[in-house]
Parts: sequence; C-alpha cells; structure tokens
Amino acid sequence: MVLTGFRFSPTDEEIIEFLGQKVSGNTAMAAFDFIIQRNIYDCEPQELHRPTSFPPFSVR
Repeated sequence: MVLTGFRFSPTDEEIIEFLGQKVSGNTAMAAFDFIIQRNIYDCEPQELHRPTSFPPFSVR
C-alpha cells in the first residue's frame, strides 16, 4: 500500500532498476508496483495526471 504523502523521487539509476524489474516480471517488486503504465493516446494531455486505481484500494 502506498501511504498518503508518499513521494517518488528516485535517482536515474533507481528508475532504470525499477523499470528493469517491472519489465522482467520480478514478483518480489509486486508490493512496490506503483509505476503506472498508461496508454497516452487514451486520454487528453491534461488527464494524464488523474488518480489511478492501486490495488487493494482505489482513489476516486
């Protein structure tokens, strides 16, 4: 679960590491799966930042 007020500001190296693990399907990182994959063509540019559902809770 991502706590209220959580800020994600990794270094460039950490971003590459997170992405590599996400792409490889590393299940150990499943609890920290807060990198959202979104099709940018599905919405208007101003809508890209809108809240997204995160299991086990959702922001509506």
